[in-house]
Amino acid sequence: MTFRMGGHSAASASDEASWFPEARGASRFRFHELQNEEDPRARFYEHFMRAASPVGADLSESLARKLSAEAEYWPRMTFFAAFQDDLMVGTIACISDHPTQGIPFENGHSGPIDLSRVRELGALMEICLLSVSRGFLASRELINGLFGRALACALDRHVMFLGVQSAENRLAMYRKIGFVPITRHPVHKNGTGFPVVPAILNLGKKLHDQNATIPLIIQRMRDVADGCAVDPRRDKRLRELTDAELLALIGGASC
Repeated sequence: MTFRMGGHSAASASDEASWFPEARGASRFRFHELQNEEDPRARFYEHFMRAASPVGADLSESLARKLSAEAEYWPRMTFFAAFQDDLMVGTIACISDHPTQGIPFENGHSGPIDLSRVRELGALMEICLLSVSRGFLASRELINGLFGRALACALDRHVMFLGVQSAENRLAMYRKIGFVPITRHPVHKNGTGFPVVPAILNLGKKLHDQNATIPLIIQRMRDVADGCAVDPRRDKRLRELTDAELLALIGGASC
């Protein structure tokens, strides 16, 4: 069975075994890594755009712009989706760093952000495209599960710093997790027009934080780190780096 969305043809959830290489269980939701192919990507992006748009909005033009703006990053992106039964209820993605192109976090703004000095301390990754269906916005299990997949991806690649371009209405959540805003005011991401606030997380420091304000997510981070050969908590430089010192390493933005 197939259906149309945003000009793309996508497999239905009943066909998901053919385009999800891995399934990881949860008590209420199932979390999957999508194959990086056109059909699953189209379904993923439509969910993200629908969750971010007013109810009943026509997504055809905005979805096409979003797909066009991010196509260049797809070869180094990893996509995760959450399902309840056959219904997609959440998304998140990771973008690996590139030696010359960097990550969208640096380049998608009117004032570029320079992370070269941060790279001297550890690898970078951007997390993006977090979305949760309206009926599940209060589900901590769903948010924890999505972040868990992104964190497992980051730690598997020895990432020490995570960047995010946060929507204004989600910045408080990211700050509670430990992300530090880089700019004082939102800027517009080129190609989409969504106002976003760039923020960065020192993963090693947060994993070592014993006074975490969102204990379930931080515990999930620690559980993931415990299963990795490289645990950023062991890096003294990261543990002792203050937020002010981290921001001072970042060039090209108002801090």
